[in-house]
Amino acid sequence: MKVLPVLALIAITGLPSSVAAQRLDAFRLPPRLVLPFRSSLTAPVGEPPNLPSPAEYKRTHWKEGAIVGGLLLGLGGAALAHGLCAQSDTGREDCGGKALEGFVFGGATGFAIGALLGGLFPKNSSPPPSAAAVSPGVSQGRR
Repeated sequence: MKVLPVLALIAITGLPSSVAAQRLDAFRLPPRLVLPFRSSLTAPVGEPPNLPSPAEYKRTHWKEGAIVGGLLLGLGGAALAHGLCAQSDTGREDCGGKALEGFVFGGATGFAIGALLGGLFPKNSSPPPSAAAVSPGVSQGRR
């Protein structure tokens, strides 16, 4: 039991010097390693951030991906949790709560993954061609 206080004393005395060694000092860095941008914490108070307007962002399918991913992984999580509960050795008869927990955790994970994957696919900004512009009986090939 005397080893623990000795180890604690060594850790306390050695910790400040090792933590100080991890500090990044901008004055010691060579000029090529200094980052060319300013942090938002160092920006002047009245200066707005340099962000594009919402109209400039491309629309993506992140909402559709989030819904599909949340439902699929939610249902899969619910089925997995219910199946594991029903097959357990404890003999639980009420596995509905476990299935609900599986749906919530699986749905939250699927929502995040689906939103990230759906955000990779941009929505078309041009409207689809109308049915009057292309009639089925007229060929669009060479004449």
